[in-house]
Amino acid sequence: MFSIINKKLRSKMVNKLIILISLIIFSLTSNSQDNKDNYYKASAYIYYNILDSTIIYISKNIDSEKNNYKNYIIRGDCYFNLKMYENALNDFLTAENLKPEIAEYKIARCYSMLNDYKNAFEYLQRHLQKSEKNTQASIKLDTAFKNINTLKQWNEIWLNEWYSKAETALFDAEYAIKKNQYNDAIEMLTQFLEKRTKSHQAYYLRAKASIALQNYKAAINDIEKAIENSPKNDLYWFEKGKLNFLEENYKKAYEDFNTTINLNPDNLFYFFFRAKAAIKIENYSIALEDMNLFMKYYGREAEENYQMGLIYLKNKEFIDALPFLNIALEKDQSKYEYFTSRGIAYLNTNSPKLSESDFTMSLDLNPKQNEVWFFRGLDRAKLGNSVGACSDWEKAFDMKYVDAVEYLKKNCWK
Repeated sequence: MFSIINKKLRSKMVNKLIILISLIIFSLTSNSQDNKDNYYKASAYIYYNILDSTIIYISKNIDSEKNNYKNYIIRGDCYFNLKMYENALNDFLTAENLKPEIAEYKIARCYSMLNDYKNAFEYLQRHLQKSEKNTQASIKLDTAFKNINTLKQWNEIWLNEWYSKAETALFDAEYAIKKNQYNDAIEMLTQFLEKRTKSHQAYYLRAKASIALQNYKAAINDIEKAIENSPKNDLYWFEKGKLNFLEENYKKAYEDFNTTINLNPDNLFYFFFRAKAAIKIENYSIALEDMNLFMKYYGREAEENYQMGLIYLKNKEFIDALPFLNIALEKDQSKYEYFTSRGIAYLNTNSPKLSESDFTMSLDLNPKQNEVWFFRGLDRAKLGNSVGACSDWEKAFDMKYVDAVEYLKKNCWK
């Protein structure tokens, strides 16, 4: 009897324990999801330069995870840009306490703006003593130091040799790229890499110079070497994906963006680019999933709405495509692809007048679209303009659009 009772009690306790564990896990998952949502919202507001709203959402994350230094850095940057230097300083000092050497330069900038010269120089010197630091040129041009760069201590601090020859060489190459001196930069970096064959920074910079010269094959080669020497750098994988996309290697681009997201799932623009590659390889379910996530927080630009509309268009969901294509064209009427896509949507929703108008706009921007000449011919035939339809189908036929032959034989060649 007591054995049975004990078993029942143990069973109830186990069930309660399971429920309790489930509640804890759910709570942790919920908090994690809330924090991620807050982070994504904050990132979007930073992108749109709405810093007050950024502070609200990052502050929510700070309330729930007080030991995450990254949140303090983000909020501190917002406070600094809003000229709330005391608040910024407090956040940067907290971040520095949580992760030493992470915010020394930012702290120096705050102290300078607050006219605390002693601490400004102290933290600037700490920053200069690190292996990874800002370039001398960027520091000297930083307007945050306008209150101290006329003082004697400012000149004295630069009497020290803070940078190695290798660092200086990389900085010079980066400066040449910023000045659009791409060939000079490539020459400098090639000489640098003859002695330092494993410098991922140098390969990356040379790739950037090659991209500017539209030498994408050379850029891909250098990015791959950068990845060999720094395989967990999400930026390098992202650049590789963009280059493969430009070279129309869409499957490789998709795989590169997959790796990028695995390394850093916090940057939603990585999902946007994966969606673009997914569309090209006809993986519309992944494309839609990625774009739904991206559009939840962004979605104000023409291209973003165009890509969303394009997914629905490819899935033959023409009515769903139209609102996004309308927004894209409200914001940008310089892209023939936008007019073509909306024209196709109208064509398939029995709106020939609207479709013809969009195809006309598209052909004005790019008359080398044989398919669009054919489509406009279909619209004109529906609208009773047989002469215009035959003319358009003739143009499509001349541009090797074989489907036009049947329509020409049936309606025009008599």
